[in-house]
Amino acid sequence: MPSRSARLIPTLTALLLAALAAAVPAGEPKEPEAKPANPLAGWSLENETFTRPLAERALGESRVRILNDYGSVYVRTGDKQVEISTVAQRQDGDPYRLLLEAREEGGVLVIEVKAKLEAGKSDPGGALAAFRRRLDLSLFQPAGVPLEVVAEDSIQTKKLRCDVDLLARKGAIFLDTFGHPRAKAFDKQIRGVLRDTRWTRPAEIETRSGEIKLYFLEGADVEVEATTMGAITTDYSLEIERSPGQIRKKARARLGQGTARLALRSEAGPIQILLNV
Repeated sequence: MPSRSARLIPTLTALLLAALAAAVPAGEPKEPEAKPANPLAGWSLENETFTRPLAERALGESRVRILNDYGSVYVRTGDKQVEISTVAQRQDGDPYRLLLEAREEGGVLVIEVKAKLEAGKSDPGGALAAFRRRLDLSLFQPAGVPLEVVAEDSIQTKKLRCDVDLLARKGAIFLDTFGHPRAKAFDKQIRGVLRDTRWTRPAEIETRSGEIKLYFLEGADVEVEATTMGAITTDYSLEIERSPGQIRKKARARLGQGTARLALRSEAGPIQILLNV
């Protein structure tokens, strides 16, 4: 898949060639101008959509799990059905296509991205690993239906009205929800807005070495425990605990009465607990 920097190369090359051409004195032969390369040459784009209505009586009992080992996941609140659209990229000659597979597992609607051989094509050996491919997924999630997401790259939610359980293996997490949050990123940042803190069970947000930066609304009622070797800053009052000889420190910030509980953990990244104004 062409990277963002790869997309800039043709433009920069064209500008450089134009500058060099202008610098050649009149009357001297000029090198023929090279045409910018097509950054999508050798790649194809494919789209897929998926819709699954959820029965009214089952909305409070359902759960949706999204598994995407090939890219990012973007989520917004929808109506009473799960709606998904995808954009897949694959190299020319790749006999595999990235497709959605839906199944029921103990009351959970599981939607997984899988690489499947195209009809009439075969894999003589090694094609599954030899080709690069990517799929980004957009989801409209019914309000009140808990959501689990596991993604290879980043995860982004916008004003969700459901509980979330997110895991990003190689990307960042951008969290915006009214529901109970649980999120983990391995090396990237976790940022977001927690719009409601009326949780009945402890919440946790964790990244191995990235930054955690969270905003809370006026009226938030939660006690936040932050643990890291990095800096801890906040718009609220803060109590810091550090044992003798320990680099890692623990801090507590009480928002409102501190009824709900939220744990923030990073090995070395900074943690910020901020008021959304």
